[in-house]
Amino acid sequence: MSTTSRNSILARLRAQSGPERAQLEERASTNEAPQSCGAMPMQIKEALSANRAEVIITSKSELANTLKELCERERWQHVMSTANAFWNTPLKNALKDANLCVHEYDQPFEALKPALFEQMDAGITTVNGVILETGTLVLIPDQDTPRTLSLVPPVHIAIVDENCPAYQSLAQCMTHASWQSDAMPSNIVFVSGPSKTADIQQTLAYGAHGPKRLIAIVLQESP
Repeated sequence: MSTTSRNSILARLRAQSGPERAQLEERASTNEAPQSCGAMPMQIKEALSANRAEVIITSKSELANTLKELCERERWQHVMSTANAFWNTPLKNALKDANLCVHEYDQPFEALKPALFEQMDAGITTVNGVILETGTLVLIPDQDTPRTLSLVPPVHIAIVDENCPAYQSLAQCMTHASWQSDAMPSNIVFVSGPSKTADIQQTLAYGAHGPKRLIAIVLQESP
């Protein structure tokens, strides 16, 4: 889409009137800054659980052991993690004697494609924000964490860092997100629970496409 076409579409949207737009603009104009996720783990657990996410609350120092226990309980053999994540080395050390291999997303997609689609039991990614109103995780894919890591393996494990912002609404996210002071990312992924779809009879089915399970590990602030 050209810049001219995009600006034209945005101009038409801004020109629309109505109570929904007025309400959105009022909420988006708030100057209230988001809190950190580490300060409100129980609120995040409640919001994410409402969308059928499985939530584990732990500390940064216990993250490797928490992941190890999860992998052993689920009897996974292969998991792939975002490259250069702070938990990779501790997790590999913790699993040194276990029958499980931790892979890093450190090669081009074409090289990792067979393993991603055929071998991985779970993908581990970082999170860039949580929207409490809708129980949504905000992911900004980059070279270390491409979106395929959160979309292809049957289980998505999302690490919610203690310093990650917790937004009350999408409007607050759009107002206070880091891209307001930096370049707008080319891609943003919003994850609200495991994959789901509905048929013509409005019967909701989970795990129809993409990850069948979403496990969020929330790192709370140290006392």
